Amino acid sequence: LHGLAMGRHQEHNDLVFELADDHLIFSYTSGSTSTKKSVITKASHEGAAIQTAIDQYFSCDDVCLFSHEMTHRGVHTTAILPALFSASEIMFVNAQEWPRVVTRATHCQWFPIMRDYFKLTPNIKKITVGGSKIDDETADYLLTHAPDATIYDIYGLTECLPPLAIRKLTTIDRPNEFKICRPDLKFADNGQLTITDNNNIIKTGDHVEFVSDTNFKFIGRVKQLVRVNGHLHNQTDLQILLGKNFPIDQFSLNINQEKLILQVTGNTDQYIEWCQKNYVENFTVTKVDRVATSGGIKTVNNGEYNVS
Repeated sequence: LHGLAMGRHQEHNDLVFELADDHLIFSYTSGSTSTKKSVITKASHEGAAIQTAIDQYFSCDDVCLFSHEMTHRGVHTTAILPALFSASEIMFVNAQEWPRVVTRATHCQWFPIMRDYFKLTPNIKKITVGGSKIDDETADYLLTHAPDATIYDIYGLTECLPPLAIRKLTTIDRPNEFKICRPDLKFADNGQLTITDNNNIIKTGDHVEFVSDTNFKFIGRVKQLVRVNGHLHNQTDLQILLGKNFPIDQFSLNINQEKLILQVTGNTDQYIEWCQKNYVENFTVTKVDRVATSGGIKTVNNGEYNVS
């Protein structure tokens, strides 16, 4: 939709907008910290997020490349809208077109799930990554394929509009701490990271360790969740989702370190294909003779339940 609107508009205009407290934005969260829900955001708060992104990692000579499927609410304030207000050029493409135009780009947003379909090239100078903390293996991949790039690992939530905190990764420097970049918000540790935005207290579900008033280390999720199609799901959610596609007695699942671990008695390729199609961020599929159920109290063997 963004690409279509910009493609039709060929003239240069002054992009001056009033983002005021009395202008309200009604939208839905992505379900990144809890179940999907309706939220009301003051336009001034969205403006603060956009301005922060521009100040932190955008410049007027950026040529930005985005996947056209980036409709996640947080993407708008980490990438699309800041680019619209500040970058020299913006390109929206799908996976098929990406290889053709990526060599023109200097700035792109990228997620680990894009690795097989959205390749990077040495001309990229800035890469923004978000959704979950980037691990060393992924950072190595990015810096190998775009060696002159700076990776902006962004911490943010759709409930209070990222970017909230950033760590910059390069081939030389790889700090472990996120630096808070939103002085308009309040951050606190109440058993989990909580953020106060417009008098709303948002429980992130994340464990962090504060190093100072402005810096923290990300430890992990309070609950075991896996990201599917950009949304975080617990074990029950995933059992239901997979049960719509596969016989319930032919698979079992567990979540460990934000990885979906599947044991299946059927064709593993079908489950791998489902995970890839639904952008499961981290998963393994193993073929077994029988699958564990109910926490291992019972097992299923050829459709018959056996007490173990």
